[in-house]
Amino acid sequence: MRQDTRFDFGQHDPLERLRLNGLAIGEDREPAHVPPAATLFLHRKIGGMYLMAAKLLARVAPPPVVQANRHAKLPPC
Repeated sequence: MRQDTRFDFGQHDPLERLRLNGLAIGEDREPAHVPPAATLFLHRKIGGMYLMAAKLLARVAPPPVVQANRHAKLPPC
């Protein structure tokens, strides 16, 4: 996030690592802590944005995007 270069979503593919980590979590038989629903929904939104950017082969410079939206008013949960 602190780099001035663009992040190339088309060249980064963490999906295989995530799949392997997810399988390892699924094989763990100990009960896991379930995060609050709001956290799960936020995670899904961010994951969806990542997948869309990867599909579009987007190249984004994160600092300007974050700075432009840093003070945006968010609706209450």
